[in-house]
Amino acid sequence: MPFGTRYGVAPLPAEDDLDAAWADAAPQVDLLIGSTPREVALFLPGLAATPAAPLARVLALPVVGPLLSRGAVAVASWKVYGGAVRSFARRHAAAGGRASTYRLDWGAPGSPYRAAHCVDLPLLFTDEAAWRGAPLIAGADWSDVERRGRQLRQVWADFARTGEVTPRDVPGFLRTHRVSARR
Repeated sequence: MPFGTRYGVAPLPAEDDLDAAWADAAPQVDLLIGSTPREVALFLPGLAATPAAPLARVLALPVVGPLLSRGAVAVASWKVYGGAVRSFARRHAAAGGRASTYRLDWGAPGSPYRAAHCVDLPLLFTDEAAWRGAPLIAGADWSDVERRGRQLRQVWADFARTGEVTPRDVPGFLRTHRVSARR
């Protein structure tokens, strides 16, 4: 992750002791960790905000610009978030803990921020007035926000109660997966 931990600073062990500490703690900790396939979609407009920026010129090209934008968002999202989620969960499971992952692919139809970082917040806090005018979900049907919010909160609540998730694949919304230890 881009904002890493500082090993050797309480309460974390020194980096050389990490494997032993993880093996000691993992069996007592159930893990649910997730990401979206477009985590960095919120940040791309800021990178291209200056018209003189080379990135802005490339992204403004017809046909090629949108393709490059989608590709850059997908690759960066996987490199920074998705791959780290999977790696973290596998390491946790290998150390003896129960681990599950989720991938949230929800967003307003046609939104450039669909499935971006923080898109789970309106699903968690479904106060329509609080989200009115928020670019993150502009164009979303509020009944869909409420319905998907109930579904996502149910997954998280079930995990909080049991330490496990039921594997599911709801296209355009959510995929959950139990991670097994590689032996």
